[in-house]
Amino acid sequence: MKNLKMHLMPTCLLFVLFALPAAGEELDKTSIHITSGLKNDFYETVAVGTINASPEIVWEMLTDFDHHAEFVPNVIKSRVIKTMGASSIIDKEVKFAFKRVSMVLEAVIIIKNRLLRWHQQKGPFRINRGEWAIEKTDDGKCRVTYTLQVKPNFYVPIWMRRRLTESNVIKLFKALEKESIKRTPIK
Repeated sequence: MKNLKMHLMPTCLLFVLFALPAAGEELDKTSIHITSGLKNDFYETVAVGTINASPEIVWEMLTDFDHHAEFVPNVIKSRVIKTMGASSIIDKEVKFAFKRVSMVLEAVIIIKNRLLRWHQQKGPFRINRGEWAIEKTDDGKCRVTYTLQVKPNFYVPIWMRRRLTESNVIKLFKALEKESIKRTPIK
């Protein structure tokens, strides 16, 4: 029991410090629908939201791997190491809770301008993969579906995984919306 308490205290502290939204940050679940939970032996999150930009602009942002550090939350470094056809190998450094982690990802364009899948080739997670699917809405905006499947190499309580993931996904969608405004040409 004492051993369990020793492990839970830092975990609870991390939750309070990093998983709660910043003051004034709203969890806007009206524009982003998020479902998450355990699936097989990994944690899966699926988020669907609408970004007020054309699918072409959103696709350009998602596949602009060399510039993700400029607008994607928690990305410190992102650099394409190699491109082979529809596949790109990316060296990424991200801020995860209280530390920086490096990983090598492979991103594959499955359907140009519509579906991008990625997975960790090397890094700190047992499973770290996901996909971006985009489609044009009737009013010319972009519906984005983001799927993330993660299994860390260390223990994280389910409630904390959910809170961390959902908070980060909301920040990610807001960052994409903000960047899309910068990239959309003025008419």
